[in-house]
Amino acid sequence: MSEETNREDAAEWLRLADLDLRAGEKALAGDDPLPGDACFHAQQAAEKFLKAFLVSQGTHPRRTHDLELLLEECAEFEPDFRSLAAVAETLTPFAIETRYPVGSPEYSYDEAREALSLAAKIGAFVRPRLR
Repeated sequence: MSEETNREDAAEWLRLADLDLRAGEKALAGDDPLPGDACFHAQQAAEKFLKAFLVSQGTHPRRTHDLELLLEECAEFEPDFRSLAAVAETLTPFAIETRYPVGSPEYSYDEAREALSLAAKIGAFVRPRLR
């Protein structure tokens, strides 16, 4: 892939990540918030931010929802990504737990707000590191 293509593809991943953050915020708005949906969108946003970084480096991100695996791939280019390990560990379960009946826990408004904050933290970490 050319550097221009990498930049364009990374920009598209960022756009989609930002949409997930917005969807998460909307899920918490109003009188009947949906914290589980907000948690899911937080995980999705974080995943897309990490994939944006990988694409900007000229790689094809693996098809996974495991943020810890994606972080390790990112750390191959920039070891500082490992500083986000606890964030990834917190957000990764939301990809499955919020979507499938696997003992689906109920999430609180505060937990969802924290999840969105953590996803935004990953976005803030990624953006200045894009090529």
